[in-house]
Order: sequence, then C-alpha cells, then structure tokens
Amino acid sequence: MGTNPLSRRRRKSIKKINPRPRILIACEGTKTEPNYLRGFQQQQKRRRPSPLFEIVPGKGRRTDPCNLVRFALDKKKESERERLPYDATWCVFDYDNRPKIDIAIQLAESNGIKIAFSNPCFELWYLLHFDEQHAEIEGKQLVRKLKTYIPGYKKSMNGLYERLLPQMSDADGRARNLQVLHISAKRPEVSNPSTTVYSLMEDLTRLYDKAL
Repeated sequence: MGTNPLSRRRRKSIKKINPRPRILIACEGTKTEPNYLRGFQQQQKRRRPSPLFEIVPGKGRRTDPCNLVRFALDKKKESERERLPYDATWCVFDYDNRPKIDIAIQLAESNGIKIAFSNPCFELWYLLHFDEQHAEIEGKQLVRKLKTYIPGYKKSMNGLYERLLPQMSDADGRARNLQVLHISAKRPEVSNPSTTVYSLMEDLTRLYDKAL
C-alpha cells in the first residue's frame, strides 16, 4: 500500500542524518486548515529546526471524516512498517452537519490518531482569538461574525497564522473554557460551539521543541 518500503540501508541513513520528529496532519479542508498550518510551519522554521512536517489537504474521498481517518491510519501503518513511525498523527475536520462523526472519532481514538475537531467549523478557532462564543452557532453565522474582526475574510486567505498569533493565548483559554462549559455533555469535545485546535497547536509546539 502506498510507496514501496524503504531499504534497510536507507532507513538507517535517514535515522542517522535526520532524527527529527515526524508529524502527519491530514486535513478535511483544502484551504482553511492547510493554509493556517503552513503559516505555523513557516513561522517556526525561522527560529528553530523543523520536524518532518507533512500536511495533506482534503481531496476527493478524503473530505469525508471517516475516509480521512482511514487515510491517516493507512499512512500511519505504512510509516510503522518502514520503521520510520510518525511521532504524531492528526486528523483535522469539522462537524458541518455531517453524519457518522462519532464513528470517525472512535476509529481515530482506537488507533492512536489524534483529532482536532471544530463544531460548527474551523473558523471558530479564528473567532476565539477576538471574542468569546458561548451560544450555539451555525457555520455561516459564525463566518459573518468573524468578518467583523477580519474584513474580507475568505477560506483561501493567506497569512492568518501570523495575523492571529498575538492573540493565540486568548484563543487557547477560550477554547479550553468551552470544554469546561460543555463538561456535562456526553461528548463535550463535539458540542456546539467547541474546538480542540488548541490541543493540536500545543502538540505541534511540543514536537518543535523536541527538535531543538
């Protein structure tokens, strides 16, 4: 499945030359999430060694959360067969009124794949850099609210990571507070509004620190 297994000599060579952490992030979206994460990657490269950071945008069947998790699982197993396992494997997707979200999350959790999940959408993470959002909200309404802080916002907009970076600690605190707010729910991490993107960013920062 996928690429041919690496030769033993090549595996040893890669380990010796490049022992940096390896990270896979499979995204449901083709623009919003990959653009933001590439901004993080570029900003980190300027000040510290870079892990082997692989961002895979959504495409075709990968835009479905269950298929996205299966894709990440295949990549994870392939890396383990090649004895170059990922230090972290993440899937990033939204609720967006999709069925079988719980199946995708359970499949990921049972196979050691981490989830950055947002309800209703990834833009909630952006909004939390500027304001609280405690009431339930649907995606289009949330984007309209976000545009009051980022005029002209669109999914293909570049440079958002650096633009939002000064307020990231605010977003982190607000996202964590939402988890506390929903703690009585059966699955607080998928309540509306909620996002666990803060957990992804925390893990990526930890792995970059590990690469020093």
